[in-house]
Amino acid sequence: MTEVEARMGKPPAVVKAPDGDTLWQFPTGQQTWVVRFGPDQRVRSVEQVLTLQQFARIRPGMTREEVRLLLGPPGETTTFGRTNEEVWSFRYQASASDNRVFNVNFDATRGTVRSTGDQPDLLLNPINFSASN
Repeated sequence: MTEVEARMGKPPAVVKAPDGDTLWQFPTGQQTWVVRFGPDQRVRSVEQVLTLQQFARIRPGMTREEVRLLLGPPGETTTFGRTNEEVWSFRYQASASDNRVFNVNFDATRGTVRSTGDQPDLLLNPINFSASN
């Protein structure tokens, strides 16, 4: 752990996994790097988790903690009182020229996933309404 901290800095987020491992999560804009340590404090894996494969693992009924374990902290959180919904947004790159946002919609009271969605990132891929076709 000391060597990883010397190279990557202090982790912005630390999560304890149900299996006893410790996850250091490093969100960096469109990527979240996760370093998994075993109980012996040795690195088990390092991976970038904002991927289509990880997003496909999110299912209705999962808790906020389960989603956080898989994807790291959200880039943005928005609450919609009228629909009792909390939305976590994760910016990511599907390809070099395809910037996207993956959203996880939670029931705000229960804290469980209702649905997920994916859309173009209009901040990084603005729609040009004045372009001619």
